[in-house]
Parts: sequence; structure tokens; C-alpha cells
Amino acid sequence: MATSERTPPKPQLHQSHLAMLWRCGIQFENRYVKGIVKPPGIANLVGTAVHRAASKNLQHKAERKTLLPIESVRTEARDAFMKAFHDEGLRLTEEERREGLKAVKGKAIDRAVSLATVYSTEIAPKRRPAKQGVGFKFVIAVKGSSHDFAGEMDDLEQDTSIRDVKTWVANRGQAEADRSEQLSFYALAHKVRFGVLPKSVGFDALVDYKAGPKAIPLTSQRDMQDIAVSLARFQKSVEIIEKGAFTPASQSDWWCSKRYCGYAETCPYFRGRETVAVNGNGKGVSHGQ
Repeated sequence: MATSERTPPKPQLHQSHLAMLWRCGIQFENRYVKGIVKPPGIANLVGTAVHRAASKNLQHKAERKTLLPIESVRTEARDAFMKAFHDEGLRLTEEERREGLKAVKGKAIDRAVSLATVYSTEIAPKRRPAKQGVGFKFVIAVKGSSHDFAGEMDDLEQDTSIRDVKTWVANRGQAEADRSEQLSFYALAHKVRFGVLPKSVGFDALVDYKAGPKAIPLTSQRDMQDIAVSLARFQKSVEIIEKGAFTPASQSDWWCSKRYCGYAETCPYFRGRETVAVNGNGKGVSHGQ
């Protein structure tokens, strides 16, 4: 009997994988090599809820030429938050534990709803998603590499521009879009799929200010030099993974803390030290990492 052999699919790397690897190799090793999964923090759940509500809204517009009613968007954000909470759990900080789960969840849902509402009223009306452009998935077969690159664009517009929804607690400015490796990979994916670079790339940022959420669209461009740099960084990342040469973040990096990293408690490269800030009355206020 004749047999045929099929080449097994190569492992895929997503932008979130690479971002974690570049941020902290030990975090990447724990999550994607050892398979140790930690529940997300509250900000991650809020971001997930806003993304799902925005995606649902854009998909409705792509298919029916109209946006969802505001109340439907708000309901979608609430439901998406609760689903993510039940599916993935939640990692609370010490301050959040003291505040209580119920209160923390309530505030987070309110934030997700308000951010999704701002997206619906200020950004979504300006968007013209392509029919198959919402949640556009792609795989880039990287020749000569042991890994391929894969991802999913939030919004591929009819004019070929690419938009990605972000939820931030501060305005990171134009440089965040201009230097984004994620947007460069999206531009590469568009070039591979359609033969041309996109008209533009950018973030539809929703900034969660204390005074209230604000929409800050950021638009950037990519050329083939940007693509070449991203491919070089991808190949170097694959080399690091193949060698298992994972390096920890610097302990001076803000994300190297118990607050932002679920692996800090057991990380042999982390020594969280209590810091003391002095308030306006000259009294010390302790803050643990």
C-alpha cells in the first residue's frame, strides 16, 4: 500500500508571544515552554471585554452598514468581561484583595463599558471595515525558519489601512504607533496576502483617564525597511527559543514586579524589595513590589 507523508505544521509565534519574550524571557519560558498559565490581571480582562465589544460592533457594520445600538455595545462589554473572568480567572493585587473582589469587578466592568461606549461613539462611526476585515486572521510562512508567524488584525479597512484597538491608562503618544513591531508585522501580512503594503497602520487607543475615557486614534506608515527589521527580530527570537537562552527582565523594569507578573513569586531572578515614597506631609508610605 502506498503511503504519503505530510510535512507537519510548524509552530506559530504571535505578536503577543514575541512581546513577552522581549519583555522577559523567563516569563515567556514559564508561559509557553513550561505551560504554566497564570490568571490575567484586571486590566487584561478589561481590554479583552473592550476588544470583543468593538469587534462585534465593527462586524455588524461590515455586514449591515450600521453600528449596534449603544445599549447592545454596553451589554456586549459586560458579558465579554464576565465570560473572560469565568474562563480565565483573575489575579488580584494586594490592594485589590483589600478592596474586595466584588468591588474590583464592579469597577472593572464599569470601565470596560465606558471604554466600549467611547469606541462606539467616537471611533467606530469613522471606520469602514472590509467585509472580511474584522478579526482578519493570517499566517506568514517564514522560509528557512522553524517557526511561522501568525496573528489576527482587529480591523482591516476598505482602503487597506489597518487599525488595532488598544486600552491604555495613559496616552503613550505617536511614538507607540511609529515603533510598534505589531503594526510592522501586520503590514508584512498585508504585503504577503495582497501584494502591497497597507495604506497606513495605526492604533485606535482608548485611554482610561481618571477624569473619564478618551479616544486617541494614532496613524503611522510602514515601508520595506521596517519589514526587514521586523523579520530580522523575528529570526533572532526564534534562535533564542531554539537555544532556550531565556534572559530575565531587569529588576528596574516596571513590569518586573508582583503587581504585573504572575510568576514573580517563584522567579529565582526576582527579589522584590519594598520601596518607600514620601507623601506631602513628609511621612513614609510603603509600597511593596
